[in-house]
Amino acid sequence: MRGTAIAFTGVNRIEIVDISIPALHPDEVLIETELTAVSQGTDRAMVAGTYRGVQERYPFIYGYSRVGRVVDVGPAVQGLAAGDRVFVGMAGTRLDPTDGLGEQGGTYTSHGVVHQTDVVRRRPLRIRRRPRSGRSGPSPTRASSRRASTRTRGSSSPDSAPSVSSARCGAVCVARRCGRWIPSPRAASSPPMSRR
Repeated sequence: MRGTAIAFTGVNRIEIVDISIPALHPDEVLIETELTAVSQGTDRAMVAGTYRGVQERYPFIYGYSRVGRVVDVGPAVQGLAAGDRVFVGMAGTRLDPTDGLGEQGGTYTSHGVVHQTDVVRRRPLRIRRRPRSGRSGPSPTRASSRRASTRTRGSSSPDSAPSVSSARCGAVCVARRCGRWIPSPRAASSPPMSRR
């Protein structure tokens, strides 16, 4: 199978090159790259030749993380199947050494062959909803919601919903006012908002 890659081929030289995709080992996964992260600082230093030791490495394929879809899996791979959307971070791509780019490269490739332990499968998104029976205090009406969204900090009254501007996180406040609970790391670790 053939693919393409972005290769750093010399000081201030980047080329799109054809590569051979090697056959899978039993514990490897073939991933088609959809997205790869770019490090502005490191990549710039590598292209400019100022990254320590980089000039001895040319030509090479860089990159440190990718999001993509599983194309094929080796016979010993468990928990992954063709079509799964996955993330691979801080893991290289096994290359065909006959291409002249070494045996290991980064993620700037159209397809990557990686070990199964380097692959994280995307889990379906679950949105938890707060049960209606567990609400405390009166539920705001449409009019009080409009009023709350136009108030300024410090002007909330004890009998109305908290305003977006007085909340620690506006998105959580809006979600709470409309009856949906959208968990966020900050909301999950902090106590419920109190009225002032």
